[in-house]
Amino acid sequence: MSTFQYDQSRRSELKSLVDSLTFHPAFVYDKHMNVVESNQLAREVAAGFSAGSNLVRTAFFSAAAHASPEDLAIGRAQLVALLRESLLRNAEDGTYLDLIGELVARSTSFSTEWAKEPSPSMSGRLEFNHPAVGVYSLVFHLFTIGGSADDTLVIWSPADDSGRVALESLGRLNSHLDSN
Repeated sequence: MSTFQYDQSRRSELKSLVDSLTFHPAFVYDKHMNVVESNQLAREVAAGFSAGSNLVRTAFFSAAAHASPEDLAIGRAQLVALLRESLLRNAEDGTYLDLIGELVARSTSFSTEWAKEPSPSMSGRLEFNHPAVGVYSLVFHLFTIGGSADDTLVIWSPADDSGRVALESLGRLNSHLDSN
């Protein structure tokens, strides 16, 4: 099996995995923090969870989904820590250099976080603000996916009743949009 065939097969399996998690927002990102697959509920929570988005770029350049400046800062610190950890775990390449160079050049907030050398967390709580459902809290869990691609699965779950109600409402919105 060629590398291309392996990558296509793996991506197909990852898509099936995240799509099967219909009651939980879920997505997979690669070592450069690019979202490679996401389910519909994740895309409803935040546009930055869509395939093709870079999580760090989104957090520093268009982070509209967070409910408060405090939660935005927490999310940014987590993503910087994950990017730094990924860089330490993997061989430096042009994509890392371009991404980090762009972020340092365009964002003093990124530069400040990068200098702190934060430690990543495998789980945590964040608040989101969605125009249709308001402010709600979710908990994320990160799971490393085995294989050569160094992908990570992110699954979100309700942190409290506000999160449960919001996800149910977003799920109904999705069902309504899909049926039209």
